[in-house]
Parts: sequence; structure tokens; C-alpha cells
Amino acid sequence: MAITVTWLNAVLNKPRDKILRKADTNGLSVRVTLRGKVVFTYRYRLEGKQTSVDIGTYPSTSLIEARAKALEIMTQLQQGIAPKTDEDETEPPTLTIKDLCLKWYEDYVKVQRKNEAPAVLRIMELHLFPEHGHVAVNSLTVKGAFTLLSELAKSQTTSRFITLLQQLKQAFRYGVKFYDVEHNPLSEITSRDFGKQLQDRDRVLSDDELIQITQRIETGDFTVEQRCVFWIVLHTGCRHSELTQAQHSHFDIDAGVWTVPRELSKNKMAVVRPLSAECMVYVKRLMERNSHSPFLLPGRSPSAPVQVTWGCHIARKMREFFKDQPDVEEWTMHDLRRTARTAWSQWTEQHVAELMLGHKLTGVHAVYDRDNYLSEMTETYKKWAYRDWE
Repeated sequence: MAITVTWLNAVLNKPRDKILRKADTNGLSVRVTLRGKVVFTYRYRLEGKQTSVDIGTYPSTSLIEARAKALEIMTQLQQGIAPKTDEDETEPPTLTIKDLCLKWYEDYVKVQRKNEAPAVLRIMELHLFPEHGHVAVNSLTVKGAFTLLSELAKSQTTSRFITLLQQLKQAFRYGVKFYDVEHNPLSEITSRDFGKQLQDRDRVLSDDELIQITQRIETGDFTVEQRCVFWIVLHTGCRHSELTQAQHSHFDIDAGVWTVPRELSKNKMAVVRPLSAECMVYVKRLMERNSHSPFLLPGRSPSAPVQVTWGCHIARKMREFFKDQPDVEEWTMHDLRRTARTAWSQWTEQHVAELMLGHKLTGVHAVYDRDNYLSEMTETYKKWAYRDWE
């Protein structure tokens, strides 16, 4: 059945799950994209090969004009003249998931999230691109996206799957906004659709567990850097990512203060922490060992820090040692932070403890309170450092 103006208006700008093609007469057809863009196309054979050329989009090109253009091309072909195709008439190169993710990574992640950038790229290169990087973005329907993600969910841990899903959704949103990505098939999909959900952790290490773990960190197969990172995280309650990216210049040794710049802070605000004498021992040790680099924990090259997730290896090694000992349950580096925060509540006000963690104050404190509470934090850190862990 021939195409009508009524039909064109009915499909125009109407999102759909798959590309629609409808034939008219004399080789003319219409392609309706996932976002409802209507493109007139002329299909023909040239030297035995089926090919096509776009001749306009509706309503900029009317149905009458498209049919006239189709007759013109058909006449040219009968005379042995191939239809003219310029860059605006030919199909653009197929954009794949890998192409889109790399565009998002280069234009956004490396600029806005530069400290996380290496880890973001690595997880995609290892767990997304090999099996799914070739998938064409604009041909991916909601059903196709669900199938792809179902395969990922089966092969990945819950935390890694959720990370990959978040990265994919961000890349598609970026592509719709800044590139020729026609729609975001992942917009309504969540990790819960695959039975994947991170449980809120409430793990706080007991005094007995801390004693066993701190003894093991000193006697076990750990490097000096790993021991120092463990103790600094335990003493300060910092995010281990703040420490792995820290530079020597962030520490005022004479004043015993560590300032985390806002660009390294999760909350995008500078965090100022006074350090106990016990904690300073480990900071100075790292500075001495890595004096050849501006970073407290340099990576393979002195000019760059270790990966953001480097500190996670400490808890993994510790879990391997304690796996057959039921008196020490599984724990993570972030659990040290929660353990410290729980203990601080004995000695200081809630807003002070929140500042020690690097959290933003809320309510009236956030609006009017501009005190840095360094003296209160110093006293709390001292009491925490004097705990009998060893």
C-alpha cells in the first residue's frame, strides 16, 4: 500500500522500539528511526549490488517532492547514471557501544571525574567491550538492551554489574544529548530488574576483631605501603580513595594537618583533618619511601598515583587469611571508616564526627556554621588513637 501524508504524520516524532521501513512506489521507501525521524529513501541495484540513498526527511521534504526525486533517480539509472550521494545523503558510520563509551569517557569522565577515569576505563575494557562493544547503539531496542544486560548480570558480581549499568546509562544519556544517539533504551532499566541490589552495609568491627586484624597487618604478608594505608584509614576514617590520590603537598607536617583538595573529595569540598602523632608516623614513612614522587603512593610511574581502588587489595588479602576463622567476619576497607565513626560518637558531637569523615554539614550547621572544629577533631582523634588495638 502506498504511503500517505496521514500515515507520515502519524509516525512522525513517535518513539518506537525498532526501526520501521515502509515501501511506496518506484523504489521510494520510508525509514522511521527509533526517535520517530522520517527519512525518504530510494533503493536500487547498481552493478548487481543492492544499495540505497537518502533523498530527504519529512516534513522538510514533502511526499510529492520525494516521489518526484525518486522518479528522477530512476530515470538517471535507466540512462546508466548513478545517483549523486554526498556526505549528507550517505549513512553515517555505525556507532557502537564501544565508540559511545569511549566518546563519553574522553569528553566527560577524563575532564569531570579525572581521578576515577583509569578505573572507569579499565572495567569497561575488561568486562563490557570484549563481548558487547560491537553492538550498534541506534539499533539497540529496550528488549535488546535487556538481553544484553541479562548476560552481563549472569557473568558479573553484583557490585561490578551495577557499576557497568550506571556507566552505560550515563554514556547513553550523554550520547542522546551531544551525539547522534537516537534514544536511550536503558533509561527505565534498573539493577533490580535482574535481581541485583547492593545491600546497605552496617558492618562495624568489634574490639576483638580489630585486635586480631591489627596484629595480622603487622605480621602478615603485607607491604610497607599496605600497612601504612591500613593504619591511616583506621586512624582518620578517610576514604581510601582520598589517600591513594594524595600528594606530599597535601600534608602540613609541622602543623600535623592533612588537607584533601576539593577535586579529590567525593563531596567536592576541601576536607581538613588534624592527624594524631600515631597517624603521622605512617604518613612520614610513606613520604620517606616515595620521596622520588609527588604522590604519597605512586603507581608504576612516579608521575602518577596508584589506582583509586588500590587499597581494596588489603581487605581482600586479609579476608583470605581469616576465611576459615569464624570469629572474624568478612569486612571491607570502608567498614574501617564506619567503625571509626561509630567510636567517635562516644567523645564528640555528631556534626564534628561528620566533618571528620569529610561529610557536608546539614540543616542550620550547613547555613551558618563556618567553624572548622580542628581542636575538637584533634581531641577525638587522640582518644581514638589511644585505643588498645595491638
